[in-house]
Amino acid sequence: MTAPTLAWPAAADEARLGLVTLVHRVQIDVPPAAVWRYVADAAHWPAWQPDTRKVDPLPAGPQGVGSTIVQLAAVGDGSEPVTWQVLAAEPGRLWVAAADTPRHWRRQVLELQPLGTAATRLTRTVSGCSRSPLARWADRWTLPRAWAGPAQDALAALKLKLEAVHAPPEVVPPPVPRWRAER
Repeated sequence: MTAPTLAWPAAADEARLGLVTLVHRVQIDVPPAAVWRYVADAAHWPAWQPDTRKVDPLPAGPQGVGSTIVQLAAVGDGSEPVTWQVLAAEPGRLWVAAADTPRHWRRQVLELQPLGTAATRLTRTVSGCSRSPLARWADRWTLPRAWAGPAQDALAALKLKLEAVHAPPEVVPPPVPRWRAER
């Protein structure tokens, strides 16, 4: 089989791969523009994606279409470099990247939906499959178990991180005048 190129929107020949897809959603009480700036900047990945040990230095800010990201990903007791190519980047709305690793083909889609002016629903869709035809047969059982926990942990860490950074200032009630407090 010729090596596919995962594309966005998905190419018709991807169906023959039998990609396994996991979808997770989280509501983050932060405006979409701030969420997008954070998730689309791969320099932040080690802070919220548990399988990311390191990302090669990149220009500051979100990575745009055509950008290459080299991630050192945790694999078992070791790690392996994963090279991602950014396929789509629509500020405040969508960010898509695909990777071709020695073991898997993978695609990550981050879709942001505004919930009013101060909250965002982030949908993270990860699709992938093994390069080996024999392993690809088992992917439908093994990949969901391998990816589900880290994916949920990543979104929980992202929510905590962003909401802590963008928390509204605490409102302190004005002091009670002394003459009222003495009554």
